[in-house]
Formats: sequence, structure tokens, C-alpha cells
Amino acid sequence: MPNKKHTFLLLAVYFILVSADSAFSSLRIPLKLEPIPSPRLLAEQNSSLNTIPLVGYEGLQYVATLELGPDKDKFNVLLDTGSSWLWIPDANLSSPGFENKTKYNCSLSTACKANNRTEKIPIESGNGVARVFRANEKVAFRQNLVVPNMMIGLATSVENLEGLNADGVLGLGFAVGRYKSPSFLDALYSADLIRNRMFSLYLCHEPGSSQDRESQLIIDGYDSAKTNNTKFTYIKTADPRNWTLTVGGLRFLDTQVVLYHTPIALIAVQRGHLGLPASVINQLITKLRNSNISCIYDQLNFPKCQCSDVAESFPPLTFSFTDGNYGNNSLNLTIYGDSYVSQSGGSCEIQINTIAKESHVWILGNNFLRNYYLMFNMDNSSIGFATNLAFHRNKFTTVSILYAGIVILVAGLMLMFWVTVAKSLCKKKRGSTDDEAYRPMASIKSSPMGFKAAVN
Repeated sequence: MPNKKHTFLLLAVYFILVSADSAFSSLRIPLKLEPIPSPRLLAEQNSSLNTIPLVGYEGLQYVATLELGPDKDKFNVLLDTGSSWLWIPDANLSSPGFENKTKYNCSLSTACKANNRTEKIPIESGNGVARVFRANEKVAFRQNLVVPNMMIGLATSVENLEGLNADGVLGLGFAVGRYKSPSFLDALYSADLIRNRMFSLYLCHEPGSSQDRESQLIIDGYDSAKTNNTKFTYIKTADPRNWTLTVGGLRFLDTQVVLYHTPIALIAVQRGHLGLPASVINQLITKLRNSNISCIYDQLNFPKCQCSDVAESFPPLTFSFTDGNYGNNSLNLTIYGDSYVSQSGGSCEIQINTIAKESHVWILGNNFLRNYYLMFNMDNSSIGFATNLAFHRNKFTTVSILYAGIVILVAGLMLMFWVTVAKSLCKKKRGSTDDEAYRPMASIKSSPMGFKAAVN
């Protein structure tokens, strides 16, 4: 049997294992959602056939690749939840920044039908504007996501999109406005290629990497393996004609941000960063300064602060969204410092844009959206949020390494313990066997009947 020293070592190992298991358990679901009833929603489905791979550029822009026309010419398009148009550069486009983009000559395609080439329809995307004329052409993302005759825009001029890491834009928003165009989702639904006008977005970004290829757009489905075993929690949009949410509040630490009106928040995958009013950012800066963190903020650039550690210096931001049309439900979504702050040496940049003073539309850009796996339901104007496994994995990389080290150490201690126990047992067993081996000789020597008596 193990002695007291061994027993003490075993108990120590047990308590270390319990502590490590608790720590790992706390990492499994780092972001908690307040559940709300959603009986009005359609059931989602897993889908691999409708998965469109995305390329992420520094976590700011997410780009898909499509094929256009009978010759299957490839074009890269930026995802845009703020518009419904699919547009690509016309062959005659000469705007700055588009010199080396892939362009399309409608007249060389046997399937392309251009309408009024002199038409200049303004299509907004982020801070930029493209002016297009309408055309109809075959559009395909995958073998089963093909629209044979879809309305697209061919851009003849583009402004303020010099930094676009794509040829054109794919709109995933609602078809509204004077120059509305059915979205790709609408076209697929009209052609009976999908059952529901739904899509999910799984957005990734590996810190320090300029590109990632793990992100996905899934039409009429989602990948349950990437939700970290959490369910989607839904909330209705502020307006049934766009991807916006009603903001109920914003909180960090013990501060509830003062709101002078009820803003709405635009779900903007075409934008890289959060966008908040100067009054809200000032309240955050004041809180940081009260915590002895020196910050500079001029409203024209990202606020800059002195810092040594992002996690310790910058608080989580908890946004509250309300669903007034259905029993005043609410949904709280939290992002942490490493989502909205970029550190370089002893300086930190708060990556929150200042929106126009008179605007009541907040921007939820990709440094917010990447924290969650998103489900967009166009049929009932609702958005679902689940834990994004990629964000969970990246966010806790350092911590996971620490606990992996603990587990290795514990495994080593356990191995040492059982080796020690095994050696002790073997030693005792060997001693017992040696005693048995010498006992017959002893009995022979002590027996008054001599050797024969022992044999008999």
C-alpha cells in the first residue's frame, strides 16, 4: 500500500486536476447570451452544399469568389449587408484604385444583356459609391448556386473605394429604394434553389495574419460545429427592410452610457470597425482617464491611449438590443478589449470610428461581428447570434497554452507517482518472494527428521 507521502501526492494531483478542469470548463462558452423565446422563427439546417468560402483581409473585409457568364469568368466580391446589388467593374472603368481589377465586357458574352449603358445608378457600399448600369447575366458561386439570368450592375465609375480588396460587391441586404435590385438571395429563392431566404456568416481573423481562409458564407443553413455547442438567440430587426437593431443601452464596468435618443445599430459586414457617436466615445475615454490611463481623442482619428496590457486596461463593452415588437425582449452582446483595441508597444489604439454628430445610426463593424456566429433571416427580418468558435479559440490562445502546460505538469506528476508506487510494490513483492524461496531450506535445517522427512 502507498505510504502517507504517496497519499499526499495523489491528493495534490487530484486537486490540481479539478482546478484545471474548472478552468477549461470556463473557456468552453466565453460569451453568454440571454435567451429569448423565438417561436416565430424558421428552423435552420446544416448545409455543406451551400457553403461559400470567404477570404478575410486583416479582419476588415470578407471576400467571396463568383463565376460570371457562360465562360465562368472569376470575380472577387466584397460582402455587403447594407445593399442588395451585385456589381462588378465594367470594362471601361478607369477610377483610381481599379486599374488592376478584373473587369467585365458584357458585349463579349453571349448571355449578357445590357440595358441602358448611359444609366448611372448610385450604389453605396461603406463609405464609397459606385455608379452602374443594369445588365442581366448568369451568376454562379457553386455548382448548385447558379442563377441563369440575374440582374447585376456594371460600374462605370467608383468613388472612395481605393482600398477595396475585391473587384466588386455582393449585396446581402433587402431590395429597397428607388434603384432596388433583387439580391442574390432573392434570385436563388425565386428560382426555387433554396427553401428559405436565410444565410449565416462565420467570420474569422487570426491576429498578425493579413489573410485568413476559414470564414464562410452559408446560404439557407449554417455549420453547427462552429457554434461551440450554443444555440442561436434571435432578435427582430429595427426595420423589416434592413439589417439594423434597436439599441437599448451600452455598459462598460460600472458605467451605463447616457443615450439622448434611441439609436439603431447597422449590422455592417462591409465596415471594418465599430462606429459610435463622439458623446459615447467621450464617456469611455473619461472612464479610462479616471482609471489613470492617458488617452488622446480628436474625433478625426482613432483614440490613442498609453497601455501595458489590453485585457487589464480596457473594459468589456456590453451592448443591449431590444425587440419591442415581441414583448420587449432584450439581448445583451459583449465584446472584450482585444476586439476593439490594437496594441503596439506601450501605445493602444481604440478602433472605434466617430460617426457623424447628427446620425442616430451606430455601426456594428467586423471587430464587433467576429465575436459571434451570425444568422440572417430575411423572411421574418430577424438576426440570430451564437458563439463563434474561431473567436473563442483565438481569444484564449495564451490561456489555453498555460493550462496545457498545467495538464502536462499534472500528467508528469501522476506518472512519477504511479512509477514510485509500482517500484514500491515490486520491491515488497520481490522481498516476499525471496522469503518464500528460503523457507524450505530453513525447515530442512530445523526439522528433527532430516531431509527425508522434509521430502515426505
